[in-house]
Amino acid sequence: MIARLFTAILALFGAGTMSQAPEFTQQYRQALGGAVAELQLVAEDFDAASARSGLSRNEALEQYRDTDNTFLAERGRQIEGTLDRFDRLKVQAERLENAGPFERMWLVMQEPDLLVVDGAWQRFEPAIPLTIAGGVMALLGGFIGWLFGRGTDTTVRATGKMLKGRNKGRARA
Repeated sequence: MIARLFTAILALFGAGTMSQAPEFTQQYRQALGGAVAELQLVAEDFDAASARSGLSRNEALEQYRDTDNTFLAERGRQIEGTLDRFDRLKVQAERLENAGPFERMWLVMQEPDLLVVDGAWQRFEPAIPLTIAGGVMALLGGFIGWLFGRGTDTTVRATGKMLKGRNKGRARA
């Protein structure tokens, strides 16, 4: 009886947890969109400043790399990292926009930007899974929880039988 209750609780926990994956993905997409918009302003500003000096983006970055000034070299590494991140996030945002709901979840798991994940997690609010993806993920989570509960039940029963067998053998000796 307790084992069945434990299995049911694990199944419900798995269903509830997994059903939130589509909602978290949606909130990640929204945070990603905000990050891309902000980084685009930085990239456009850097490109405009480079162009005003008669330089391409790469030529301007090369000047940062070639300087003997520690501050400017560090600033160059920072802006280069920011521009690289912008390019990565822009590609990810485009891929997420063109993907279906299950593929979106997979893409976020494959290439998460930890700053965006942190921002999305800070604002995450669970939602009732009223989408097909949410329902499928709830079923999958419930099934995984059920399997885990059944596996635990089987292990506990087998261990109990094994211990009873040892105790009977000791009582005879």
